[in-house]
Amino acid sequence: MNYEEAKEVLGRIKSYYPSFLNDADIATKQAWVRQIMKGDHYMTMAKLDDYATKEIFPPKLAHIVHIREIHSDDRMQADIEQVEREKADPKLAREREEKLEKLQAMLKGGAGHE
Repeated sequence: MNYEEAKEVLGRIKSYYPSFLNDADIATKQAWVRQIMKGDHYMTMAKLDDYATKEIFPPKLAHIVHIREIHSDDRMQADIEQVEREKADPKLAREREEKLEKLQAMLKGGAGHE
């Protein structure tokens, strides 16, 4: 995510936990922003919202930052081949499209909708 999105995450944390980072120095706040920027904005916000509904103490980075898994080249090639097989089979292609449509609808409606 970008800098502005990371600041938005920090703002959301502050809205849930008003004393969050109040006594922190600038280096600590910058470290939080740098680490949050490594995450996926949408998923990090979803994890934060979920965390805030269950916990009374402010989160640690590991509680909220969602970092996408990085695939090795071999794993990526296997994923590409699987997609190609799915697209070649009419039944699997139809199932794949249905799943993609559901995912797109869910993303448009927000994290909590199914």
